[in-house]
Amino acid sequence: DSLVFQNLGTVTVNNQYCDSMSIVIVNVVSKFHSTTGPDNTKAEYFVDVDNRTSGSFDIRVGMIPNTHSASNYSTTDYIKIGYVIINPGR
Repeated sequence: DSLVFQNLGTVTVNNQYCDSMSIVIVNVVSKFHSTTGPDNTKAEYFVDVDNRTSGSFDIRVGMIPNTHSASNYSTTDYIKIGYVIINPGR
């Protein structure tokens, strides 16, 4: 039985050290489950960087749940995403 990829949206990060040539590495660093609904900590998350510009970049977040449930994930479930910006030498 296959589970479906869910697009969780885009977050814009404002950071003065980012420019269009920056290398931005992102990763999920922690997951929090509120104890109600399906356990979001067991899902697979995908984070990707897009639209690097001077002063900001976008993080796109997606998820593949690993459980079938008739209920929704809780609005108090969350993940923390960390990033590092590497600027090429000039």
